[in-house]
Amino acid sequence: MNLMGYDLILRDIEINDYKILKEMINDPEIESCVLGWSFPVNDEKQKNWIINRLDNNTLRLMIESKSYGVVGTIGLKDIDFKNSVCSIYIKLASSAPKRKGIGYNAMKLLINYVFEELNLNLITAQVLEYNLPSLNLFNKLGFIEEATLRDRFYKKGKYHNIKVLSLKRKEFYCDK
Repeated sequence: MNLMGYDLILRDIEINDYKILKEMINDPEIESCVLGWSFPVNDEKQKNWIINRLDNNTLRLMIESKSYGVVGTIGLKDIDFKNSVCSIYIKLASSAPKRKGIGYNAMKLLINYVFEELNLNLITAQVLEYNLPSLNLFNKLGFIEEATLRDRFYKKGKYHNIKVLSLKRKEFYCDK
């Protein structure tokens, strides 16, 4: 089942998505703003990852705009149905148009899916402290900062803090 919005479709990753996934993973600007790291990836490695990926407790989706084409990825990880929680992430390609509401609308679609279809109660997110666009996006969606994990991530030659945020179902639907 694809998640459909006004101008967006959140859909499963297909083999033809290898080019934009490779572009994003090899982009130093994107890499500097996200948690995790990877070695450089070529076409073959990216295709093999798509074919062989195991998505246990993880949902990885492509963000496809009817106006702009495929513009990024979004997903859930650490899905825990017993405790009714998961973590959410989003990564937009450098080529994605800015200030068009794509990230915000994609997040709203996925958050609605988490609360309405998966029946989870809490979504968490972790963001590098200096990634102000992501922090602003999560704040706009109603996420609350819970903690700062000090010196948790090594990027750009030094250690950085991570902000931990969360959103409860009742907070998302309150006053909306």
